[in-house]
Amino acid sequence: MISPALIDRLGSASALATTVNQQYLRQLCQKAEAEGLSVGGLLRQAGLTEMALDRPVALGALCRVIDALQASLPRDDLALEVALGTPPGAHGPLVLLLTSAPTLRLGLLDLIRFYLLRTRALQLTLEDQRTSGVLAVRPALALGQHELFLLEWALANLLGLLAAAKGAAMSSCAFELPRPKVGRAWIAAAKSWGMPAPTPGSGAIVQLPAGLLDQAQATANTMEYRHALRTCNDLLRQQEEARQHVARLSTLLVKGGADHEFRQGELARRLGLSTAAMRRHLRVEGLSFDELVEFSRRRQAWALLRESSLPIAEVAGKLGYRDASNFSRSCRRWFGMTPGDLRRAAADSKQ
Repeated sequence: MISPALIDRLGSASALATTVNQQYLRQLCQKAEAEGLSVGGLLRQAGLTEMALDRPVALGALCRVIDALQASLPRDDLALEVALGTPPGAHGPLVLLLTSAPTLRLGLLDLIRFYLLRTRALQLTLEDQRTSGVLAVRPALALGQHELFLLEWALANLLGLLAAAKGAAMSSCAFELPRPKVGRAWIAAAKSWGMPAPTPGSGAIVQLPAGLLDQAQATANTMEYRHALRTCNDLLRQQEEARQHVARLSTLLVKGGADHEFRQGELARRLGLSTAAMRRHLRVEGLSFDELVEFSRRRQAWALLRESSLPIAEVAGKLGYRDASNFSRSCRRWFGMTPGDLRRAAADSKQ
């Protein structure tokens, strides 16, 4: 049968849906460096180079870095340690939005709206109760074995931002961890944020008194707030434009069939873009042109092997391979099995 893990390896139809901001990869690398580990070695274990630190990174690749770091530092609270090593200013315009907004509620609503600039794998929500507001971090898609790490990492980053913005007022707040038992590291972190010890539970949740949410912030600054809003809106617009152009480019590659020898300039002209603009949109999506071609081939190989009865040699030809053995090697790299094994596994999963 086809396992969920194998399906995950296909990647998303939209690169951005499974990418995260490079800031998170940098946090992992900073932790590795602080522990005396080789950053280059950590990245190589995940199939990345140091160039990955300058653009959004695929969620799957980030999770491979997490696995490599956990193998070297097998600690239950490693996600918390990574977040504690990150200064609030590293979060860029998001922290400025939170601190310069007229009220904490408005700052949090802005943070929720612009969290897409960080990732679409997680989402923030703010729900009003009678005397408080509940801020929650939730998965936006299936995260498998990495869900706990990613939720606690995001929660610790968020609590660090709140503590930087509200200081002593954090004593009136409380938070819950998505685990049945709270360790000493989290209790110590809560104390450093000026908060009571967290409680065990089923979610990553922060409870904030309504009075704290709606009172005027001492750090409010109209000019800084407008600047942060403008910056975030511009970044979100660039992100959406990149999504649309990369989706169109991906469609052109799929429609090209065996013609994977497209020149970048030719494809850019079909999109009404310069080659430089096309590359810029790809970088925003965390991709290079070669990676998108590879992504297209992988998706087409999956569909043709799973849904058609074409001979494997013909499938290879449709994807631009002149040699079926090269296609077989690609399938092993993509799916961990040969084309024949993948076809048989797909057939078994339908029975």
